[in-house]
Amino acid sequence: MAKEKSVYVCSNCGYDSPKWIGKCPSCGMWNTFTEEIVRKEPSVAKRSLTGMHDTGKNQPILLTDIEGPPPGRPAPRRTPRRRCRSADTSGPARN
Repeated sequence: MAKEKSVYVCSNCGYDSPKWIGKCPSCGMWNTFTEEIVRKEPSVAKRSLTGMHDTGKNQPILLTDIEGPPPGRPAPRRTPRRRCRSADTSGPARN
């Protein structure tokens, strides 16, 4: 079933607008818009809900089907810092 939609077209220059406006922004003429009914036919090709076509190229695979060595533990980014006391003698001694 076709959808009907109103479009306003300037009779002077052919500029179209979804709403009626008094002055044409293209040619600057006043009161030149006339209403025209446009019928939009629905598209024949239906798309999937995600908007992507299923071509069969991108299929999920199981993690057990992946070949290669198992991933190891990642190396640390930096070595841990040592905690040491400073040689500050101005304060009280701590034990």
